[in-house]
Amino acid sequence: MSRPLQLYDIQKQFIKSARKCIKTGKIGIFSSPTGTGKTISLLLSIEKYLSQNKICDYSGLSNQNIDLLKELKYDKTPVYYASRTHSQLNQAIKELKNLDIQCDALVIGSRALYCRHEEIKRLEDVDLINERCKKVRDKDQCIFYTNLKNPTVSSADVQSKTEDEFESLIAKRVKMKSPYQSNFSLQKRMASNDKKNDLKNVTKPVADESPNVSVISYKDENDSKEKNERISRLEESLPAIKKKNFHNHGIHDIEDLKENDCNFCPYYKAKELVKSASIVFLPYQMLFSKESRESFNLELQDAIIIVDEAHNIYETVIQMNSAVVFYDQLYKYVKAFRKYRNKVEDNLVKKENTASNNFLTRRKKILDTFIDILSTLLDFCESQNEINSPSVTSSDQKHKENSESTSLDTKIISSGEKTTSAHTEFISAKTATKRPHSKSLDEKVLYVNNFLMESNLQNYNMLVLKEYLKTTNIIQILEGFEKDLHLGLYTIVNFLILLTNSDKNGLVLYDNKKIRFTPLDAQLYFEEIGVCKSLILAGGTMEPLDSLLRIFPDAEIHSYASVCNNFIANILSTSASGKKLRLTYEQRENTQILKELSITLKNLITSARSAMEKGKGHGGIVCFVPSKAFLECFKTIFTQQIDQKL
Repeated sequence: MSRPLQLYDIQKQFIKSARKCIKTGKIGIFSSPTGTGKTISLLLSIEKYLSQNKICDYSGLSNQNIDLLKELKYDKTPVYYASRTHSQLNQAIKELKNLDIQCDALVIGSRALYCRHEEIKRLEDVDLINERCKKVRDKDQCIFYTNLKNPTVSSADVQSKTEDEFESLIAKRVKMKSPYQSNFSLQKRMASNDKKNDLKNVTKPVADESPNVSVISYKDENDSKEKNERISRLEESLPAIKKKNFHNHGIHDIEDLKENDCNFCPYYKAKELVKSASIVFLPYQMLFSKESRESFNLELQDAIIIVDEAHNIYETVIQMNSAVVFYDQLYKYVKAFRKYRNKVEDNLVKKENTASNNFLTRRKKILDTFIDILSTLLDFCESQNEINSPSVTSSDQKHKENSESTSLDTKIISSGEKTTSAHTEFISAKTATKRPHSKSLDEKVLYVNNFLMESNLQNYNMLVLKEYLKTTNIIQILEGFEKDLHLGLYTIVNFLILLTNSDKNGLVLYDNKKIRFTPLDAQLYFEEIGVCKSLILAGGTMEPLDSLLRIFPDAEIHSYASVCNNFIANILSTSASGKKLRLTYEQRENTQILKELSITLKNLITSARSAMEKGKGHGGIVCFVPSKAFLECFKTIFTQQIDQKL
């Protein structure tokens, strides 16, 4: 299917405004109702930037020349298209496939989405999936990951080998010398003092080894125009890229990367393809997560960012940057860390080997850091529980605490410019917030700076904890020292990191069961993506705009109302035969009611078709039903009832 020849007027207006917004490097907020072709409008708005990124086949060139070309070539404008869910992203990439745009695109996501390892992909917890993935990679037990770097194992091998045969096969593969190990390191050359001379020496072989390319003279690398012309002439001599593994001109959706005849890891393959992609589709969570952006090397500087379905983006970002830690989990981890530390200390005394002692000393230091921070947090929580305990709190103390809480509520709510109405209601209602079926006390609130001071956590570097989790196997080891940990350390460290990365508007709320962090204002997190060339926020309706305009006061506002001159809205309360239609949960499988509804809807469709034929126009009928379950039941009956194609 080629690009639609006819666009609605509001689509044309949308595209024109969005292109102008992108060209001038502005931030645009676009409201376009559902059904007005918003996704197509967004994709056509960035068509120029997708088409200009040409990919070439570098077969026949040396590795060092390929690296050079890629290094010099990637001054393109990165384009990122974000939406709420992967199903919405898949829909967007299908629209891109239907448009006549020659580009390379892919959808990136978590390991939970892409993993093909039989054991790991059955797991449901994301943290557990990530941890198990790290474990099998470290032990070279994932054939898909190993095969990505040195593809010598076919998909037939993957299907037929037993687990023991896999391990033997991988062991042989690991001993093989990878052809990539001897690659020319462009980065090291570029870092040398004699950068220009190095580049001269590398450039000449590029021309010499390339087919049908004359030697390109080199004068001054700082001359950007000359460099671009030189690379352009070189690339014109190279054949177009060969798409052997994928379809649709290099547009890869989730299923393309996971197709059965691909014997590599789709997750890490997506990481490799990101840099050369004309456009990257990704969920909100990855766009607004610094860790995810770093993991996929997403460069936001001078990028074009499209955020589709952005009508609740402000609240979504706040929820993404909130965390809850329960005291019982915190207590278990403190116990586990202490047990592990004692074991390390015992081994440190027994070991005489210097290398082993050095390792154990470093590990002990890591454990001491965790114990200090978690114990300090737990001490604060326990001290607050004692102060707020119902058994020891007098009526006067309760009255005083309630007064202080009310005073704090007033102080928070009075800073209206820093809160949304939803968060104001949340803070106002916090005194009624209780854990179901427990004797949980009313939540107390502290600004994050006050919390760090009162809990004595202000002098700790929480970012070190995150690095420890990445570079060590502490999580797996701790599972053997205490029951029911369930990898909860990720949640605890995430809570501590959010405290560190927060601003003055972060809140810490706690009772005698849990402690949680939530930001009052999402501005801090939007600022991280504010370095882009242009940001387009689009949704069915972007109202209310107060929160977004406070963050982006210079944003351009565009609203496109759907024009329906011939529109009729009806509520079906009775059927064509006059019977009352009660579409309740209990009646969803009532065959008689479903048949009455089917006949009524068929009559409406026939009438609408007749009117359209007389007026030589086009249109249709949209029917809303109470639920998805009801829809499935209704579709079955409706299909049986109709006797002609509608």
